[in-house]
Amino acid sequence: MSSEQSLLPSHPEGPPDPSAAPRRTPLHFVQQPHQSIPPPPGYLVPPVNSGAPALQSPGDKPLDVVSPTDSDLNAYGVRQKSLTRSNAARHNSVISSRTNASVRSNRSNFGQSVHGLAKEENAEHFDWNTLGRSSTHGASFSRGHASIRSGLDRQKTRKTEVWTIVKVTWTVLLCLALITPLIVSYALRIAIIPSRYVTLGLYGILVLVHYTAQLIFATLNRRWVRRLVEKRPSDWVGVSTGLLIVGYREDPELFRQCLRSVRELNYENLREIIVVVDGDNEDDRYMGQIFQEVFVHDDATLLYPGFAIADVDQNDPRIQELYADAQKAKGPICILQSHGGKRHAMYTGFQILMNALPVDSVVVTDSDTVLDPESVRELAFMLEDPKVGAATGDVQIWNDVNWLSFLTALRYWYAFNIERACQSFHRCVGCVSGPLGIYRTEVLKEIVEPWVTQTFLGVPCTYGDDRHLTNLTLKLGKRVVYTQYASCLTETPTKYIRWVVQQTRWSKSFYREGLFNLRWLHRHSPWMGYELMFQGIYPFVLLYIVLYTLYARTLFQLIVWANIVILMGFYKSIFALIRLGRGPLPALSLLRLSPRFKALLFLWDNGWGTSSRFGAALSRWQQAIFPILWFMIVLGGVSVNLWRFFTDSKQVFGLKDIIGLGVLGGLLLFWLVGYNIYQFHRRSQRVDASPSQSV
Repeated sequence: MSSEQSLLPSHPEGPPDPSAAPRRTPLHFVQQPHQSIPPPPGYLVPPVNSGAPALQSPGDKPLDVVSPTDSDLNAYGVRQKSLTRSNAARHNSVISSRTNASVRSNRSNFGQSVHGLAKEENAEHFDWNTLGRSSTHGASFSRGHASIRSGLDRQKTRKTEVWTIVKVTWTVLLCLALITPLIVSYALRIAIIPSRYVTLGLYGILVLVHYTAQLIFATLNRRWVRRLVEKRPSDWVGVSTGLLIVGYREDPELFRQCLRSVRELNYENLREIIVVVDGDNEDDRYMGQIFQEVFVHDDATLLYPGFAIADVDQNDPRIQELYADAQKAKGPICILQSHGGKRHAMYTGFQILMNALPVDSVVVTDSDTVLDPESVRELAFMLEDPKVGAATGDVQIWNDVNWLSFLTALRYWYAFNIERACQSFHRCVGCVSGPLGIYRTEVLKEIVEPWVTQTFLGVPCTYGDDRHLTNLTLKLGKRVVYTQYASCLTETPTKYIRWVVQQTRWSKSFYREGLFNLRWLHRHSPWMGYELMFQGIYPFVLLYIVLYTLYARTLFQLIVWANIVILMGFYKSIFALIRLGRGPLPALSLLRLSPRFKALLFLWDNGWGTSSRFGAALSRWQQAIFPILWFMIVLGGVSVNLWRFFTDSKQVFGLKDIIGLGVLGGLLLFWLVGYNIYQFHRRSQRVDASPSQSV
């Protein structure tokens, strides 16, 4: 195993003892003299170009990505937080609890009655056999205590089983009570509010109630998190944290921006920074060079182990050598390992941060993500609750340069600030996003092995690593929460075919993990079970509505339905308009139907869809089949509807049709004007921000 170190002091002969205590002091970055003046407060952009020559990406195909400029990121910045922290209160609490536990464990007074001991807090943790041997009753007293202990255990087990059955029954009945009427009403075509032109059924009422409940719960969660932050001590310092970044042949400028944002992180207890590159060939080593450029003044270390930890036996001596080399490092570490997929790269980073350089928590992110300076700090703060096992933050899109990426950016905002915030109110966020998440190390130690070895239908899983990691955390009964104060910027596909491939992969992960998640719904809020069922049946109901309206309804009913879909998008965007001043969110759900059903048809396929930005596992024609079929179905339905309108003498184009088309055209025009105003404002921001970035 070879290593390359930058500005590292010499070390004694021989590797250090892997069991020796690693460095535990926070990392402090040296300000690089070749960087420009940092941006003013309120912007989420790290220091700009280092002056190093730009590295060309490997591969013979152009990148399907637009690299962000510094002005792009500067213009899309978010406000910084200025609160400082301390762990004094937490430290006193830990010391107090340890002292009480010590006192309780030494209470072995012979004169204390067995009844009194049984009532003592945590009495089941006493060593009854030792207590018996120290008494005058000898072995008989020990057997008596063992019998009492056994009886208490059986009683506790029975209570736990009964309570589990009650929770499972309650969860299932509640979910069925919400979903069954929906299915029955559609089968029998029951209308709650019938009219000549518009019929409001049970499904429409359920959707309205569902979205309203999400808005309410999301607002309550924001208030809860805000109050926690406001009450935070000014000298607070949270759990020790390591940052894990994984990537595979990333766009050079995206990766450079990611690392620069890491240098700007503001968290006193950030102990380790580990970058794992999923590849060690010549075409992968440019990422190591960029790593050294960015951390040139921070004792950066490059390691080439020549293997991935997940691919070798756990007793392989090379693992201990890798741990020893990691312990030698004085600054950030970049590991270029053999190609095995993102999950194997994350596994290597987890093992380093659990064994070689142990920390209390691990923050995970991707190599195309730009972190807000306060992001790690705010994520770590959410772990102050010992029942919380993981947390995530607000993931935003920086490259909303066309209509598709713009809609995706709005969808991201809704997914995190509404959906995940709502789930966080119930402490059961369904997915800790890959670009921004934190896990307790003690949780990772219990779940990392079944996570890395996950299979579906006998095939190893290569995608959905973030959702499965979250589900395993929920399986332990740990809470998973969301904070709006931690944020980052990431990239989204700007071409429809690549976007469909991404959405198909995510949809397959959702359905696969939904089956996996059913077994412990009772351990969390009933909302978790209800939302899982709602999201599971929603695409089927929506598909039925779309096809039935296109092929069986009149033209006027089709126009009314289109208006309702867009108005629902406006309704869902109310919260975004109030909080962000952006919106509205049109009917992106229609575009997502194709990936959803493609995911169901090919759920058995564990392929990534695309191997990277530099090459595709499937041809462009194969990737485009389902989107083309979906658009053919929609256009065919519209054509059938129009043909039926012009050939049916009973259908007359009247005033109601004119009004319906006028409303539809007005809504579309309103959205189009708003979109162009937003893009004009973004371009103005780029122009205004660019002069301030000059050296």
